[in-house]
Amino acid sequence: MHPVAAGGPGGGVGELIARQSETGAPAEAILRVPTPFGQGRRIPRSQLHLVFLLLLTLAAAADTLETLDGQSFAGRVSLAADAFVVTREGASPVRVPAAGLRRVAFDVGAVVPRPVVTNHWHGQPVGPIPVTGSFAVSNGIFHVSSSGTGKRMADGHYFVWDKLGPQAELTVFVPPQVAARKDADKYKSAGLEMRAQLTGEGPRISLFSEGGRNVLLQTRLSDGKDKSKYFSIAQRGIWLRLTRQGMEVSGAMSTDGEAWKELGSIHAALPDSAFAGLLLCGAKREGEGTVAFQNVKFQSAGGAPPALPQLVLRDGGVLLGRFLGADGSVVRWEALGRAWGISLVNVSRLVLQPGAQTLIKRVRAGRVGGLLVSGDFVDGELAAGPGGQVRISSVLFGLRSYAAEGELVAVFVREPLVAPLEFEARTSDGSHLHLRQLRLREGVLTAHDRSLGEVTFPLEKLAELRRAAGP
Repeated sequence: MHPVAAGGPGGGVGELIARQSETGAPAEAILRVPTPFGQGRRIPRSQLHLVFLLLLTLAAAADTLETLDGQSFAGRVSLAADAFVVTREGASPVRVPAAGLRRVAFDVGAVVPRPVVTNHWHGQPVGPIPVTGSFAVSNGIFHVSSSGTGKRMADGHYFVWDKLGPQAELTVFVPPQVAARKDADKYKSAGLEMRAQLTGEGPRISLFSEGGRNVLLQTRLSDGKDKSKYFSIAQRGIWLRLTRQGMEVSGAMSTDGEAWKELGSIHAALPDSAFAGLLLCGAKREGEGTVAFQNVKFQSAGGAPPALPQLVLRDGGVLLGRFLGADGSVVRWEALGRAWGISLVNVSRLVLQPGAQTLIKRVRAGRVGGLLVSGDFVDGELAAGPGGQVRISSVLFGLRSYAAEGELVAVFVREPLVAPLEFEARTSDGSHLHLRQLRLREGVLTAHDRSLGEVTFPLEKLAELRRAAGP
């Protein structure tokens, strides 16, 4: 047996042993891990890759600091009066003044989302009027077939479902209506649904394309009555999305899958045992129509959260957070646990839907105004408006208001101003700030930002601080 230290020299985490079996089979790998009781635990070779990942994670869990003279330290970094302090096991603390810092990165404990399994799909008719249907999944495309009821979608449709959960998001691309020939398969309704029961009863929220001409957001609550909102669409496919956050379910649609228009939300008593999935109702009672649902994405609780809106400062810094409103010459923005009042002259743009980069990149440099989810651009200047509303003063259209959530992709105020900077700070929420004149005291960093003025960060909000240029 040849032991190999798994945790490095000087007291490893465990000891790896390779042992040849008596039958001449491949060597058995065993990891002997010390326990508080002084005995080791043997782990089969089939599980060793998991153990190695754990050991690497443990070894990497430390802050790192680099100095201007080329030294590097790993340990726990804290802030003291006028210095960064690196505490290491078995070594004396190291003090590094701000003037000698090149880079410090803090171990913020990356959170790995819980895996979401979305391949337990089932299909069945739903509603008081029976329909026939089936589904199959091939290369990620859901081929769903369903006959019609001759009446409303709610009277009967085919439903392909998975368990919902208390927080979830379901997205799909519904292709356009097939009308290549007179007897072609057509659908009456095709889209998404979240419902309490797999019967025609109970609360439900349905978002679907009706014959490829309209989008309907339809709800049925405990009173058993359907309430619908209609939205006109072009004769082409449409992206649809339903999102659940506890008791609230909201719907959205998009023409490109990046820029989304919010259609409204409803509070519905959906239990945690509710269902989410694809709905289809054919145009005729006799015979089945088929729809190939594409880009079906289903994330339940624990999935990656959506990207936060961004306020891009004129010096190139970025604050992730939420638009609160505009008051005259000031933009009100919530970020880093507080509300900011930022002078409009220091604002470059508001990116309200960061996922719509395809649309954003189409806007030519120097253009000022609002980019709508439809892809249209309203030239004009950002004006004062109520909370949650973006007002644009346009020469052509006058003063117009748009909902910050759902109608606008971005607001372009002015081009960023490239300016020299001393430090770039990255915060735990993903914001980026350009700082100078660092002042350190125990647990707190204070500095000057060209656009925000004086800013103060507790240590736990910093992820990285990097010197942008030499001294």
